Amino acid sequence: MAAGFICYTDDGHLQITDKQVYFRLEAKASFDATTTGWSQYGNQGGSYRDIIFNGPSLTDAPMLALSSSAGTWAKLIASSTGSLTYRITRKSAAVVDMYLFSARRPPATGGCFRLFDDNGVCIVNDAYPIARPLGMVNASGYSGISLSGRKAAHVPQKQETSSYNIYTSQGLGSCTFNGQPAYQITNTTGWSEGQCIATTGSASGTNLTSVVGPVNYQCMQTNQPPLGSSYSSAEWSSLIIDVTGL
Repeated sequence: MAAGFICYTDDGHLQITDKQVYFRLEAKASFDATTTGWSQYGNQGGSYRDIIFNGPSLTDAPMLALSSSAGTWAKLIASSTGSLTYRITRKSAAVVDMYLFSARRPPATGGCFRLFDDNGVCIVNDAYPIARPLGMVNASGYSGISLSGRKAAHVPQKQETSSYNIYTSQGLGSCTFNGQPAYQITNTTGWSEGQCIATTGSASGTNLTSVVGPVNYQCMQTNQPPLGSSYSSAEWSSLIIDVTGL
């Protein structure tokens, strides 16, 4: 059955066509606010947990969205035919709701509304809700349609990672060298990863961190700490979608 469909908004903007790719909801899951099943990630309260979704494959362009009052992120760590494994990180203990979408075509049966392309292939079935993009959020803030009254979820796009290795002098007399006042040099190392907070009515960013130090490195006669180092990649960003009612 060949068909075609075009829908415009009241002000004449193209809204829906049978030529677009729609990401359908494949599965939902939720982690509660307890720490059961989570492992430590860093040393500042962060944790991680893996989850497996069966059904779509990597070739189906999977898209995992997270909604939580804690800063969260998701990374695909394994995939095979019909199976995807994600690692979820969260900054603090809070509920994490997950929504897996993919570009896989929905069944042509069931539901009350179905949209077909001109080859007769079902591309939308209201029994499988489609992703509803609202905007983007990054280190500069959120930009997009108002989130008021909407439950927001974020789809991780690109993550900022930074690390540092800092040496600091504690001043003359902080240690002794051959019985004489000297300079105690300390070392602090750490890393930080961007995380996104997406929940009802808001979307923003935060950082999940890990810090070691300061620890004593060396007692020196001269106030000359070694050169430290720091690294920072491109800033993080997430797509914000509407998951109200899903």
